[in-house]
Parts: sequence; C-alpha cells; structure tokens
Amino acid sequence: MRKAVIDRKTAETHVRVALTLEGRGRFENATGVRFLDHMLDLVARHGAFDLSVQATGDLDVDQHHTVEDIGIALGQAVDKALGDRKGINRAGYFVMPMDETLAVVAIDLGGRPATVVDTKVRVRCVGDLQTELVTDFFEVIVFPADPDTLLCICATSKISFTCSEENIFKLVHSGIGKK
Repeated sequence: MRKAVIDRKTAETHVRVALTLEGRGRFENATGVRFLDHMLDLVARHGAFDLSVQATGDLDVDQHHTVEDIGIALGQAVDKALGDRKGINRAGYFVMPMDETLAVVAIDLGGRPATVVDTKVRVRCVGDLQTELVTDFFEVIVFPADPDTLLCICATSKISFTCSEENIFKLVHSGIGKK
C-alpha cells in the first residue's frame, strides 16, 4: 500500500499530512481554514485517498503561510507515497461539468515542472479561503512533489467561483493513477 506521513515545521506553521493512496476516501482535516478543509475532504473522497491534514499557523496574520505549507507538505506526501511511480499513469486528465462550471485538470509526471491555474476568479474569498492563495497552493504542491511534474488547471464558471474551486479539487486526484 502506498502511503506517506510528512511532518513540516517552520517558524510560522506546523503541518502534519498522512496520506494513503489506496484508501477509502476517509478524511480528517483541521487546517484552521474551513473551506480548505472542505476542499481537502473532496480530494480524499473523490480520489478514494485516506487523507489527514492537521495544521496550526499564524492565521492571525493571514492565511498565506498555512495554505502554502499545507501545499508543500501535501506535495511531499504525494511524492513519497508514489515512490518509484511504477504502475501509475504518467499523465492523466479529467473534465468535469458541475452546475455552471466546466473544469479541466491535466497532470503530467514526466515533463518539466510547471503549474498553470486559471479560474477566472472575481471574488476575494470563498468561504474563509483567500482565493489568491489557490494558485499558490497548487504551485507548491507541484515543485516539491517532483521536479518533472506539470499541472494544468483551467476552470471556467458562469456565475459561481465555488463550483470552479470544488471541481478543481475533485479532479486533481485523476493524474496520479486513479481511473
């Protein structure tokens, strides 16, 4: 079974991520950012991963360090759990319509490191998550996870950013071997 535990401590945060790729979609997330917890729950549920993310940080200042360090630790956990990457798809994509949204996620584990996130966001926050941190979150997942990972995310929404956000998090699991 492919699994990993990452414990990341910085001056601003303490993040612990436990990930089992062949899980049952169980989740236990407490990041201090409730909408991010919800999105991580979706990753676990739709990816059939078991995921626990526990984080404390300087949320009294802002969310940046906490969200970024969660992304870094999650990327490290995915990299560690994938190991030698035998038996997985090198690349994957998924397209998902949901309500007034169409989201496309593509992941390539054999290219050059890059992240493209285009959500057409026009609001400052969704729930309690600062929307400008979504791109940062996915960028830091890619770079520590593998120097040869490409993650492209495009979501377009007629009216609701929440739908775009939910689709993105639901789809990310597809590129690391889920069918």
